[in-house]
Amino acid sequence: MLAHIRAFAKSPIATVLLSVLLLSFVVFGIGNVFKGGVVGGDTVIHTDGRPDIGAARYKQMIEVYKKQVEQQSGQPISVQELASHGLDARIADEIAYVESFAALMNKDGVVPSDTLVAQQLKQIPRLFNPISGQFDKALYGTFLRENNLNDKQFTSDLRDGVAQGQFVSGMAAGMRAPMVYGALQAGYLMEQRDFEVFQVTPKVAGEPIKPTDAQLQQFMKDNAARLMKPELRIFSVVHVSARELAATVPAPDAEMKKTFDFEKDTLSQPEKRTLVQITVPDSARAAGVAAALAKGQDPASAAKASGGQVLNYADQPKSAIPDRAVADAAFAAKDGAVVGPVQGGLGIAVLKVLKVTPGHAVTLDEVRSKVEAEVKKAAAEQKAYDLSQKYGDAHGSGATMTTVAKTLGVPVLTLPPIAKTGADEQGRPLGLPPKVLASAYGLAAGAETDLQDLGQGEYWAVRAEKVIPPAMRTLEEVRPGLTREFVLRDIFGKMKAKAQALADQVTKGGSMEAAAASVGGKILTTNGVIRSGAGQTIPKDVLGRVFAAKPGEVFLAQDTPATIAVIKLKAVHPGGVVEMSHTAQAAIPSVSKQAFDDIGQAVRAEARARIKPTIDITKGRKALGVELDAKGNVVGATPPSP
Repeated sequence: MLAHIRAFAKSPIATVLLSVLLLSFVVFGIGNVFKGGVVGGDTVIHTDGRPDIGAARYKQMIEVYKKQVEQQSGQPISVQELASHGLDARIADEIAYVESFAALMNKDGVVPSDTLVAQQLKQIPRLFNPISGQFDKALYGTFLRENNLNDKQFTSDLRDGVAQGQFVSGMAAGMRAPMVYGALQAGYLMEQRDFEVFQVTPKVAGEPIKPTDAQLQQFMKDNAARLMKPELRIFSVVHVSARELAATVPAPDAEMKKTFDFEKDTLSQPEKRTLVQITVPDSARAAGVAAALAKGQDPASAAKASGGQVLNYADQPKSAIPDRAVADAAFAAKDGAVVGPVQGGLGIAVLKVLKVTPGHAVTLDEVRSKVEAEVKKAAAEQKAYDLSQKYGDAHGSGATMTTVAKTLGVPVLTLPPIAKTGADEQGRPLGLPPKVLASAYGLAAGAETDLQDLGQGEYWAVRAEKVIPPAMRTLEEVRPGLTREFVLRDIFGKMKAKAQALADQVTKGGSMEAAAASVGGKILTTNGVIRSGAGQTIPKDVLGRVFAAKPGEVFLAQDTPATIAVIKLKAVHPGGVVEMSHTAQAAIPSVSKQAFDDIGQAVRAEARARIKPTIDITKGRKALGVELDAKGNVVGATPPSP
């Protein structure tokens, strides 16, 4: 697991997740949940001109990132493991860059108008009623509550995002790298190489050996780390699940009706109309437009003749028409009718109704199954919550998990031995939620957790029944696989030694033909291969080594899983003029993007250098509950790679 985290921390995915994480702080306001405060106290990150990031806010940021890592890796990861590999410090460093950039925007006067902020708000679909398409204050309020925000906090974060987006867009507009950059990339990509190759096969190894027990025992000793059985633990669990309880709870008619009445408007289809609205300066012109429309004249022509403006509504509900007087008149008219003049709030208008789509008021019978499922889900979640409260009260009073579960009629399940990865001894996942597994592995034998709330009516409690320490597998447990691996390694070692001897022979002046013939191989010549290998089926290892070699060099590569290739690079040629030209042209967009990315990194660095944010990583680690030694270092930290 630790090796997995170390690899993940260096992977492109980790970098992408950092970017996505920090973007979510800007767009959704997560980063500004805990605003205020002065430098000192519980401040982890301080940036002049920005709200301090205190312990609680920093902890929330780390939890968001940790969840992302767990989803990518499919394994639970503790904050101790994150800190031991320096990931928490990387996140803090990235936050400091983002905060510095925002502070620099404010300092240099890059402040978007309210209109731009409002436009950005309209890009969040969940804030608009799906039926009417109008901004919904109730949905907006729900959104703020879900993210522990108020309106001021959210619009402030949105303004930061708009400012940075406008600044970056201005930098990117029209940016195009010089053609010579594309030419350099084309020269690199389209370079051609000629080589000849023959294969060394397993037949050079002779008859497979039969390893003795002593050889296998030594092989086990040499590979002890990967042959160890992982630590296993046996857990008993209590799982209170609203999802499972939903099948057992009733759906009373009264609750069905109550839920239906509440959702009826949303479930029903409102009447919709397609119409054209022509706004004119005065009543006299309105009368002329109405007469023209009544005679069948095209609305655009009628509007142009009277100096009016045309606004079309295509299959829209009444709520989509902002002028209430116009909406009332349009929805009171019949299909094909011309209405006007209408004195609206925005001027005098003439309307023509082009199409009427009747609405449909849904009945309970039509949506009974949906409403019933919602009622049962709500009842099950309430029942699960009630059970969790009773469990918490009893367990908090000293009763054991088994006793409380028996009193409440909730089953206690004992799981097979499970590793920290969440899998059993055969590597099969047991389905224990990562959060539950992480807390369970922090227990000593005989200890148990409180009932943990995982959301949506799912509650778990765990008792550690037994800890099975890591142990070396016996020879009999691994004999078949170990024997096969031993034999394959022996064969491959002999193949490689023979291939290297032949390569050395050719390097000293021998011919490729003679070397190939000595092992029953045939020479294959490949000309004009390019770096991507396009148009030819060439193994990745062969292609990589061909383009790392010098003309005349003889070297080895893994040709197939069962063969080793002996290769001689014959010649290197520049790419064709036509192909180079096309490649250079095609490379400009990506080269321009790389140049822009470089400029973006320089801007970030400049912002940080000017703003000079401070990070107290020790305070942050204490907020996370990371175990530190007397010198403040993370216990179990992985030393940096050489």
